[in-house]
Amino acid sequence: WGPGYRGSLMLSAQNPRFEMLKLKIQFKRFRFTSIHGKLHSGIGSKFLAAHRFECMILPWLLISGSESVVYGDRGVEPMYLNPLMPYHVAEHHLGDKDNNTLGVDVTAFPFPSHKFYCELFIDDFTTAKNPLTYYGNKFAFLVGWFWVAPLGIANADLRLEYARIEPFVYTHEDSINVYKNYDQSIGHWLGPDSDDLFIQADYLFHRDFTLALSLERVRHGEGDIDTPHDESMGTRKNFLSGTVETKWTWGMHLTGQPLRDVFLSFGYYFLDTQNVNRMQDTHSKDHQFRFKLFVNY
Repeated sequence: WGPGYRGSLMLSAQNPRFEMLKLKIQFKRFRFTSIHGKLHSGIGSKFLAAHRFECMILPWLLISGSESVVYGDRGVEPMYLNPLMPYHVAEHHLGDKDNNTLGVDVTAFPFPSHKFYCELFIDDFTTAKNPLTYYGNKFAFLVGWFWVAPLGIANADLRLEYARIEPFVYTHEDSINVYKNYDQSIGHWLGPDSDDLFIQADYLFHRDFTLALSLERVRHGEGDIDTPHDESMGTRKNFLSGTVETKWTWGMHLTGQPLRDVFLSFGYYFLDTQNVNRMQDTHSKDHQFRFKLFVNY
């Protein structure tokens, strides 16, 4: 869910599969989706409920709102099965013990060949405290720009995207409610206390062959999805806390379609990492090759 290319803040396409009930309604410029699924956890039963409303309010402007809740250590909660129930209201009625989140995203096409998009994800928030320093204000945001035929170059496109995940986002004081399925984040792969800057240029030099060049910088502080805030940390949060791992990746990949619906992809990436695994003054340089074969069927 959401407009992100490298990742999504609320519900990621890279999330491991899980069983779900899904309701989808579309009428003219409106679309509503609701899901309720059983997640995988080694410490007890765990569920995800989420719904999303999308509205194309103008031919060039799409606005969407989403809500989700992770809960566990009990059976299916009837309140969360109701696709129209505001989860924030339901969670408060049930004792504020679950992990409820809210998201808003906007996609706009104000000029020919340009697409702008942004997403805001709120895990917890209070207007009574400073959003940048108070640990209880747990949020993430993503912004991006996509330009087709940049500088008049036909069959080319350029993308720029930035995502930032504040400390303690996706965490929860009750481990069953951590925003994970198996051991992977349901939301953005970055995890808390990190950010990602991504640039990619594509060129279609033949109907069946595309060349992509990319540059990415990923930074990660000491925060992680399994470590919620505790009183010993004080009330102040610090973005990119502790020793920060910084990874630069330069890459290229070529994708071709030698046969209808059969695709081959070859990529090369150079990785330059400072403070590997957040160990001070460590440095690595690595070369990575990727080969993929995939089929549409």
